[in-house]
Amino acid sequence: MFEIFIGYDSTEETACYVCAQSIYSHNKNLPMKFIDQRVLRSRGLYTRPPDEKASTEFSLTRFLTPWLSSEKYSVFCDGDFVFRQDIAKVMDEIDPEAAVSCVRHEYTPKQQIKMNDKVQHHYQKKNWSSFMVFNNEKARKVLTPEMVNNAPPSFLHQFGWTQPAGLDRKWNHLVGEYDLNPEAIGIHFTNGGPWHGIKTDHDADWHKYREQLLEDEWVDFYYFPEMPLYEMIIPGVKMGDPRLDDPHAFDHKLVDWGRRRGYTVYETLQEKGQVNPNIGLWENNRWRIEPGQTRWLGMHYLGWKTQKVVVAVTKADQERFEYYKQFQHTKINTKQELADLFIGDTWEGHAGHGYFKKRFRLFFDLWDA
Repeated sequence: MFEIFIGYDSTEETACYVCAQSIYSHNKNLPMKFIDQRVLRSRGLYTRPPDEKASTEFSLTRFLTPWLSSEKYSVFCDGDFVFRQDIAKVMDEIDPEAAVSCVRHEYTPKQQIKMNDKVQHHYQKKNWSSFMVFNNEKARKVLTPEMVNNAPPSFLHQFGWTQPAGLDRKWNHLVGEYDLNPEAIGIHFTNGGPWHGIKTDHDADWHKYREQLLEDEWVDFYYFPEMPLYEMIIPGVKMGDPRLDDPHAFDHKLVDWGRRRGYTVYETLQEKGQVNPNIGLWENNRWRIEPGQTRWLGMHYLGWKTQKVVVAVTKADQERFEYYKQFQHTKINTKQELADLFIGDTWEGHAGHGYFKKRFRLFFDLWDA
């Protein structure tokens, strides 16, 4: 029924992920994405020249939220929020007929300088746009990419395009501007937060979700260009399994793979080699290839000795992963490095990507704004 869009700033990545974790920790079923200016530019949706005066990379891209959403409603929040309760509760408080609902702040900023030494500009309706719930159908009628790319920033941020409905201030509690409120749900570190070394009354809230992120969701990725084939095998078989000596034992997998693609796994391996890596994961008390099972079988029956593998390693997996570090590998440090390994298909369409997205949702759904 609705999606969450978080404003992503490459200089504030830690805060953005902690924000996402806070939402995820209360409701694991909500579709959630980052609004990343770089992605929107690559898709031709955002074409304004860079604005050095903007305090964040999503200063204006936030207004593309209704255009990006495929649901009836969408929620946008700055990346420097954390949420102490289920964000879905806000849907009970919006005006469903309004194009947008937000907290209509009335305050004068107490500081002249905000996070990252940015000048604190004061203007009417400041921070109204930092948390918005859109009725997408209505908002899309005015917030077209053409408008977002051409309208004056003040017109967008000061809601010259509509009359917003109001929300309770608990949904956008401005840390350092408002008195401490135990009932606040959306904690907004508008002047900076613990990741800047700034002390606030809500540091404990932020650190709570940061620790959850590190403990429960963090995952490292490693690429092995030549892992011995039998060091990581498919589920359901063990070394010495007689089916591995029978080239027809897994015909159901091999035939189905070829029927869906129009060519056999043997043909593609012999013609192109292993184009995309297999996926290695810890599952059911063993490391296994998943997905990539059919490719692994094809490599086995063709007599190959090594395989390309991307291994996903959670914090809990670190100790049992140590064995594999004896084989040549590199740690994948960025999303783009991981994407570049999947060159045979589009990154979005590759089955390995889909599996990662399902398994490690926080780290993958957010990349697809």
